[in-house]
Amino acid sequence: MKRSLRNTLQSSAGDPGDSLVDRINVQLDQPIPEVLTIGLGNSLPIYGVCLHPNSEIVGLELGIGESTCELFCFKRGGGGQQTDFVGLADLSQIPKERPCVVTLHVFLANGAAHDVVLGQTMIAKCVNKPISVPSAAAHRSARVAICMATYNPEPEAFERQLQSILSQSFRDWICIVCDDASNPQSQRMLTEKCAEDERLCLRLHESNVGFYENFERALAYVPPHVEWIALADQDDYWFPEKLATLLGAFEKNVELVYSDMRIVGADGCEISPTYWQQRKNYYQQLDLMLLANTVTGAALMFRQRLLEFILPFPVRVGDAFHDHWIACVALSKGKISYVPSALYDYIQYGNSVIGHCSFETPTLARRIAAIIGSIGGLVAPTRLKAELVRIYNVSLTVYRYECRRLQLIAHVIQQRCVDIPRSKRVELNLYKGGIITALRLLALHVKIVTLRHTTDDAELRLGMGFAVARLAQRRCRRAHSG
Repeated sequence: MKRSLRNTLQSSAGDPGDSLVDRINVQLDQPIPEVLTIGLGNSLPIYGVCLHPNSEIVGLELGIGESTCELFCFKRGGGGQQTDFVGLADLSQIPKERPCVVTLHVFLANGAAHDVVLGQTMIAKCVNKPISVPSAAAHRSARVAICMATYNPEPEAFERQLQSILSQSFRDWICIVCDDASNPQSQRMLTEKCAEDERLCLRLHESNVGFYENFERALAYVPPHVEWIALADQDDYWFPEKLATLLGAFEKNVELVYSDMRIVGADGCEISPTYWQQRKNYYQQLDLMLLANTVTGAALMFRQRLLEFILPFPVRVGDAFHDHWIACVALSKGKISYVPSALYDYIQYGNSVIGHCSFETPTLARRIAAIIGSIGGLVAPTRLKAELVRIYNVSLTVYRYECRRLQLIAHVIQQRCVDIPRSKRVELNLYKGGIITALRLLALHVKIVTLRHTTDDAELRLGMGFAVARLAQRRCRRAHSG
């Protein structure tokens, strides 16, 4: 919506303190962050629902300070008066560090316009806060920073992991143990263990932010003099040559190196000698990396110079993962290299939320059978409408959590990495949205099937999400213009 239209509507809205504002009900998918760090470029993803009981909502804008962006509005299938809204606000337009009020500008069918305050955030320019390097020679000479994220670690598993790091054949490292507000007993254990070697740097926190932001915190502590950065989980087991082998795999223009892993159970018994049982390992094509990540955090090492493009992490949307973000940035800036040897044991617990999985590549016969089954379910007229509404709403949910995540990743990378090759910029532009994106994802599916890659058909799911979201937007606009 154009700024001039907003001003026109506001002029007819009457008193801004009118009780009408109290009747505008707004619910956000997630609260406005207390701090938004820009770095080389960043954007705020927004998603929510807005409802006014007596008037139709015809347009929405998001305001952060003096900058505004139009929000994409749509309605879900099955009726209802509420309007869903989604958008991506470019924070780079905010010139300096300062607190900003985040406001939803609501435009109603009766010509009124009202502002609803969603919250306040502090705009910051830089996230880095390197640890103060002690005078010990071990810290001054460290060439690798290992960033380990912890949360209530099981003492025996943590001790095993710590000893495997201390036993590395490559010795010039420091390990930043970043704890995510563990319980007092765990923090005492961490303090005791990290006091055993001067290369271990423990950072305790009072606020729990989750694994995604805790790895971001750990990376922000990395001192500028190191050359490479590795990530570590709290309960794996590194083989003695892990660091040395990863370091030896770096070549010109290689920004990130990662390895295979051995999968073992909690009892130490081998589940698989490799991560790649059925799924293919691809790490050279950005379009495929965006769809389905193959780089595991604990298996990777990257150049320190990449850190300015990695931090801050984008705001987490859906099931966003730190290793996926890091891999996409690395592949945008240069090359990724793979070491086809298991360099550590990944412990797969029975109750793990995140763990090892292998996508199964469906055969052509199974794909045809699935299509016939879906068509068969729509034959009965009484079921057709309900099934179409279900597909419509499921696709909007995919758009909400999956499509938007890739849009944000692609957008922030292009904000920060202005010198990336045109071919990679084309791959990032794949996720701009709309029908063209849906058609390109369908074409990508043909390529994936031909190459027998395994993405769990993410490209089809995303394509449907983008297509239905655009359909919903057009329906909403037609209804308002009519």
